Amino acid sequence: MVCYMEIRETGIKERLLEYLEDRDFTYYSCPFNEAFSCNHKSVMKSDDILSIDTDSKLIRTTATYTARHSLMNLKTFIDVLNKKWEPRERKTVYLNCSTGTIRKGEVVNSKDGYYIVRLSDGGMARIRQDRVYDSVIEAERHI
Repeated sequence: MVCYMEIRETGIKERLLEYLEDRDFTYYSCPFNEAFSCNHKSVMKSDDILSIDTDSKLIRTTATYTARHSLMNLKTFIDVLNKKWEPRERKTVYLNCSTGTIRKGEVVNSKDGYYIVRLSDGGMARIRQDRVYDSVIEAERHI
């Protein structure tokens, strides 16, 4: 599981990195471009979002759109590391676009009759619940 966190306080970030290093996490090193590699010092200097992959035990910094909208707080992250928290199963849905195409996505959140959907080909959208379909066939019927 990849966890995204934004930690501005240097003391907390330093303690977190030391904690992860003690648990055998390593820093991402890019074999092709040294600019994308990182280490303890570069992560401490960076204001980018911290990306931590709990499966491959990798630490890196990232500034992607996905990371901005998937931030996790520190307490939840510690629960993930200690296997006390599991991510919710996300529902796969299909949407009709104005161009007549059907796009696939997954529901991130629902509130007040709307879904926040992360689209599989990039981006996110806020869509009324009655405009989201559970299958491609159902979506094709409503084009």
